[in-house]
Amino acid sequence: MTSKKFDSPMEAEAFFYQSLEQRDLDEIMVAWAKDDEIVCIHPMGPALEGQTSVRDAWGVICDSGQELTFEIDSIRYSETSDLAVHILQEHIAMAGDPPKLASMLVTNVYRQTE
Repeated sequence: MTSKKFDSPMEAEAFFYQSLEQRDLDEIMVAWAKDDEIVCIHPMGPALEGQTSVRDAWGVICDSGQELTFEIDSIRYSETSDLAVHILQEHIAMAGDPPKLASMLVTNVYRQTE
């Protein structure tokens, strides 16, 4: 798996959403910490812990073939020297005729690592 240095949490977040729109699982995982302490909770789902569980869940979304586009509204950003918490509203468009629209409140947590 490749790695990338992000200069800010916002850069990591933009990279993640771009990778998600492209359904590029390897790139999606670049934005995640490389340890088994990571946790991901999809709407109405359980807490997924560790690299394998998180990757498998995003893999299902990528493999679905569903084209998604995201517009993100910031509700609150809180950052310290090594930790950032972003509360966002995702406006998600799912390709189709007619396209389906959804809106989700999400919390993204970023920790600066090596």
